[in-house]
Amino acid sequence: PDEREESRKAWLACLSTGEAAEFSQRVRNAQGRYRWFLSRAEPLRASDGTLLQWVGVNLDIEELMRAQEALRESERSSRSAIDGIAGLVGVLAPNGELEAANRQLFEYFGRSLEELKNWGTNDAVHPEDLPRVLELFKRAIASGIPFNYELRLRRFDGEYRWFDTRHVPIRDDSGRIARWYVL
Repeated sequence: PDEREESRKAWLACLSTGEAAEFSQRVRNAQGRYRWFLSRAEPLRASDGTLLQWVGVNLDIEELMRAQEALRESERSSRSAIDGIAGLVGVLAPNGELEAANRQLFEYFGRSLEELKNWGTNDAVHPEDLPRVLELFKRAIASGIPFNYELRLRRFDGEYRWFDTRHVPIRDDSGRIARWYVL
């Protein structure tokens, strides 16, 4: 019932325009349970453009929808989990790019995620510490070994303060690095 009106409008648009449409909807099966489907309707035309018939396909995407919801839930709980840590926390992609950060990190730097992604080229790290930290960071990301170092980070008001920073890789079931956590 939640997708009925949207599905109806999509099909009516197909009929009135003669154009293809694609939409997602839940469909009830013989056991009375709903499953998600990706539905697509395509016009089949003669060589002169005359509409001969409509061809439709429904693909069961229930598992995909469940996986996406699980990922969203994981991200929500990860976000609340890292916000609850008393420290500056960052989540990095396997290649070392900053993907997420906790509230405390944003408050300390007073910068957006996009600005913080450029930490190696802006003044977030003290200029005297930057060459050493960049070298350690590059080696560790390439090797996949946990590492830590001390450095000075620039607070939103311009003051640099000392931090002991730790990077820990999180691996997937096959042993590949899925992400890095930084505290």
